[in-house]
Amino acid sequence: MNNNIVLCDECGKEFLIVPKVKQHGNGIEETYFNCGHCDHKYIAYVTDAGARKQRETVRKMYKRLEGLTSVDQSRSQLAKIKMAKAGLGKRMDRLKAEFNGE
Repeated sequence: MNNNIVLCDECGKEFLIVPKVKQHGNGIEETYFNCGHCDHKYIAYVTDAGARKQRETVRKMYKRLEGLTSVDQSRSQLAKIKMAKAGLGKRMDRLKAEFNGE
């Protein structure tokens, strides 16, 4: 099964997700996709420079995790990753809500 095929909430037809990125002012990037049948727009996420920097930090934290040999070090690193991802998620949720005018 292809995970990029979804059902449109508006027209009820299946379509393939083709992500698009739109640049807005102040470094805001909107990642979205449209239904191929009715053109309904779905915003996947919105980032700013800070969110993209946080995302890169999380990637680096995962990379460091690969080199750890101690269970305690791995648990500690996973806890740090979990906290960083939670902060990133909150930031991106806030950005998306602001962008949608919620």
